[in-house]
Amino acid sequence: MIYNTIQQDIDLWEAWVEFDAVATNCFGTLYITGEVLVDKKENHPFIIKCVRENEPQTLVLKIQNSTSANASKTAEVVYSEPLHNIDQYNCVKIYKGNELITLIEDIEVVI
Repeated sequence: MIYNTIQQDIDLWEAWVEFDAVATNCFGTLYITGEVLVDKKENHPFIIKCVRENEPQTLVLKIQNSTSANASKTAEVVYSEPLHNIDQYNCVKIYKGNELITLIEDIEVVI
């Protein structure tokens, strides 16, 4: 018997802050990594930051690439941003188009 597997969006997202004791102008760097499904013919996806004034402690990111019904491979996307303080963000929302694909409320701090 042969099974056809349909792969859906993968929920493998991580967020962490790496403390930087040497830097005088920031606390450290926030890193976010994850995997998304893409078509083999598409350009590599990338993440852009969206500004939301009503949620200042929520980081809103959008994955930019064309959405295709032929998505058959995964691509890793990475986002990084220097943080001025440890409490700059308490939540990360990641969208693909208008669809919320992940919500990260636990951001680990690595010292």
